[in-house]
Amino acid sequence: VFQSPGMSNGGPALMVWSFVACSFCTVIIAWVMADICAAYPSAGSVYHWTAQIVPEKWAPLASYICGWWNFLGNTAGDA
Repeated sequence: VFQSPGMSNGGPALMVWSFVACSFCTVIIAWVMADICAAYPSAGSVYHWTAQIVPEKWAPLASYICGWWNFLGNTAGDA
């Protein structure tokens, strides 16, 4: 743990402030997702929201791409 690039390059200050910055960005993303969820309530999740937000011409392709990215992200997170 202490041989990580953060400790060898920046020390504890870098690790603390990068944690704070990443946490702030994560909260911003959560707020945006919550706003979209409130505006377009659906059990379909992100691919369904994508279909409702993008122009109708691009909805199938955008939903397909978003669905696969969501699946790959969840799979990588579970690995």
